Amino acid sequence: MKAGVILKIGLLLDPAGDPPVALPPQVEENDVPSLDGSEALLPRMDVGALVILIVATAGMISTTYVQFIKGFLLLVTALGLTIGVLIVAGKDPVSFITSILDNKSVLLPSGKTVTGDVFLSTGLKYTNPTDFASLAIGLILGTAALPHVLIRYYTAPTPADARKSTVVAIGAIGVFYILTLFLGLSANYFRTYDATNQNLSAPLLANFIGGEVFFSFISSIAFATILGTVAGLIMAAAGAIAHDIYTEYLGNERSDETTLRISKLTAVGVGILAIVLGIVAKGQNVAFLVGLAFAIAASANLPALLCTIFWKGTKERGIVAGI
Repeated sequence: MKAGVILKIGLLLDPAGDPPVALPPQVEENDVPSLDGSEALLPRMDVGALVILIVATAGMISTTYVQFIKGFLLLVTALGLTIGVLIVAGKDPVSFITSILDNKSVLLPSGKTVTGDVFLSTGLKYTNPTDFASLAIGLILGTAALPHVLIRYYTAPTPADARKSTVVAIGAIGVFYILTLFLGLSANYFRTYDATNQNLSAPLLANFIGGEVFFSFISSIAFATILGTVAGLIMAAAGAIAHDIYTEYLGNERSDETTLRISKLTAVGVGILAIVLGIVAKGQNVAFLVGLAFAIAASANLPALLCTIFWKGTKERGIVAGI
């Protein structure tokens, strides 16, 4: 589930907002453990090394278990945090959203105030409707063409199992996205955000609702999400390079053992490249990076996938040129 990333919670709905009236005091910065800073370089390298080790040694089996466990925990945690938010706010889901919608003065991080209906309307962050529509279409279509999602179909034993898995996944993703609505608004409602680091919306909200224990649990789920997502992407990249490019496209016929060895070496190389890119992207808004990945999947992978499935005249050189 991508994007999902638990650290994204609140980013899509918290790009420019703050809470309604009569709110609890804002969480102080020194009350929350730090997750960022110059000391974060070594953890990035450690996480990258762990992902490389998982993919290069255990392959698809370990990646499958990691993705299944993190997906289940992510959904349960989001549900628990949403329930906690509603209990602390003393509202049901409908009245919670209504209280924000009817608010006459919603404070933005910039210091500007807007009405609740303006806050919940489109155009607050993306003033150009075309930009907003482009982002929405990219997120929708990109989901269908994410490499680490597509390779999950290789683990389905029959087409019926693949269809069943798809239906279950769509339902789970839909529920999760509904929960992020409440979590994103709650980060504004309780003022549990860091204006200097929008990536911490969910952990800060968890710290406010359940203290450091819940904060640690949310952070661990974020860690598991990183492992599952990055491991799946490395698996997809290694398989594409070892099988599609090296063997099929370049015509290097090799045994299965040789192909497997090349795939593992490729996984190490792709993992090292991912570590370097992660260090370079330090401080970037996760929502922006996720949107970029979805845009690439929607514009490059999806057309190739659709043409291959539905157009008999599709040629290899056309797919390569299109991507």
